[in-house]
Amino acid sequence: MKLFLGVKKSEWLMVAALMALVAAVYGISLRGVFLWDDVLFIEQNAFLHDVSNIPEIFASDDAVGTGLRNPYYRPVTTATFLMDHLFWGKNPAGYRATNLLLHAAVCVALFFTAKRFMGKWAAFLAAAIFSVHPANSEPVAYISARADLICGLFVLLSFLNYLIYEEKERGRNYAYSVLFFAVALLSKIIALVVPVVLAFWLFARGKRGRITTHLPLYVAIAALFMILRSSVTAVDTFHSHPLVTRLASAGTYLVYYLRYSLLPFGLKVFYEEPIRTTFADAFVIASWAALFLIWATAYRLARRFPEGVLGVVWYFTALLPASGVFMILFPAVMADRYLYIPLLGLSLTAGWMIDRFARSGAYRKNRLQLKACAAICIAAASIYTVTRVNVWGSKLSFWGKAVSEAPNVVLVLNNYGLALINAKRYFEADSVFYQLKEMGDDDAHVDMSLALSAMYRGDLDLAESHITTALNKKPGNSWYLAVNGRISFLKGNIPFAKYLTEASLRLNPYGTEALETMEMINNSQPR
Repeated sequence: MKLFLGVKKSEWLMVAALMALVAAVYGISLRGVFLWDDVLFIEQNAFLHDVSNIPEIFASDDAVGTGLRNPYYRPVTTATFLMDHLFWGKNPAGYRATNLLLHAAVCVALFFTAKRFMGKWAAFLAAAIFSVHPANSEPVAYISARADLICGLFVLLSFLNYLIYEEKERGRNYAYSVLFFAVALLSKIIALVVPVVLAFWLFARGKRGRITTHLPLYVAIAALFMILRSSVTAVDTFHSHPLVTRLASAGTYLVYYLRYSLLPFGLKVFYEEPIRTTFADAFVIASWAALFLIWATAYRLARRFPEGVLGVVWYFTALLPASGVFMILFPAVMADRYLYIPLLGLSLTAGWMIDRFARSGAYRKNRLQLKACAAICIAAASIYTVTRVNVWGSKLSFWGKAVSEAPNVVLVLNNYGLALINAKRYFEADSVFYQLKEMGDDDAHVDMSLALSAMYRGDLDLAESHITTALNKKPGNSWYLAVNGRISFLKGNIPFAKYLTEASLRLNPYGTEALETMEMINNSQPR
């Protein structure tokens, strides 16, 4: 594929500068650990240890190997985790390096895409702004958010190849575009933005006839993907809400996202924004009014400035599913990673605006000052992004930050307690778990956490008491059974430990805790 044919030396220098910027800002992420979903879905998922499981990945949701079900179908993303294990084992630095390289590739692809609409310096600034945008610290520093990186890369490659096909009428570029769209879909469903963006691009430029001739293949692939996805995944059950609640909340979340996109300070690792239940709410009304004003303005300008409005259409189309309009997400209603693909579009619009301004007399009169301003903005964003990336460096720093932002969320408090256990601060962890009980949370996961704390500090009788309570509340949980088996092994009750561990493995044959306990049991037997 001759995407880079005719690229000038100065443009390669810009590519090198982008990659250096990404390395400088995100390099600190390589020192981080497995966090949040990384632990269950990657670190403790033995399914990812066997390359022969790749075909099964394409017939499973993204929770394969965990004993759970998820409403997400992302086989390409899951396959990359398996390949990471092949090269890096359980070393999180390797997984994080993959994320960093993917982000660098996205920034380069954004530069070459933007260059189709604007001058190279404007394209470079668009890619540079995107590369260090503070909201992107989450998808880069959080291994499990890799789906956004892969999807973003192939969405850009699909769009870029279509632009080349449109310009040069080379059939192979159309084929590449369709192929990359399919790969993007298999990474994350938000790739459905591609045919929408292409339809707008053709419509706004008066090429409506091409919509019916060029886009049916994209639509057919999208339909096949949805059929495959529905046959594989569980039903979406993330706390469904009435339509009025979803629409009322979606407007406010879209405004919050727009604010964090344009003024990226005060970002959080865990958002606890209220769910709105009615349109008789001043903020809901104001939010939807602002959104309709933006959309109406974009519609009026679409024919005159299709390149500028393109990014706005891209931004809101990609963000709409994360807004809660289809389902309000759980456990966090918002997350920075959902901005990654929308920000690609907004960056294109930003670059286009920079390019137009650079051609004006105002720019020529104040060139040095404006260049200094751009450099200061990128430097400030870079510094803030480094601090954000650093939060994702350890379990304690991450969950400690989350507790400060969402102190009353059960999931956050429980994970903060587990982070304290990981730091061997057992009695502090216990105080967090008992605080949860005082808050009225009598779920089995609290007893499970107390059992882990007691087990790691060597109080096996207390650990056994807590895990028994957890299993009484939630019998048949494979992880609880595995921990009970580990406790029984540590107490010297080998037959019962083996019984519990085998029961756990029957429920989830890939549970790392149970597999490790079984290995310990086998090694303890006389040969």
